[in-house]
Amino acid sequence: GAVETGVGSAMCSYNKVGGIYSCENPQSLAGDLKRALGFRGYVMSDWGATHSASLMAGLDVEQEGAGWMNERLLKAGLAAGTIAQEAVDDAVSRILWSMFAVGV
Repeated sequence: GAVETGVGSAMCSYNKVGGIYSCENPQSLAGDLKRALGFRGYVMSDWGATHSASLMAGLDVEQEGAGWMNERLLKAGLAAGTIAQEAVDDAVSRILWSMFAVGV
């Protein structure tokens, strides 16, 4: 499938999965996609699909203008301990891996 061929990104959507918005669902993003399937790329939100700074759930980047994963909120989350530096590092690594995989 797509993960085995090295697809670089996946998009989460507006809908809910198991009662949790797709873009902040830790089971489907961090658990199933990243850990169980071994997805190495990054997860991007669909337009208007973020409802929180969902980095800890497995979202790596949101569409421009969404307003949740910005410098102010991420710094506040890091300071409060609700966002781990390792999650930020992982998101950056996944974005860069996807770029390097295609020669950028």
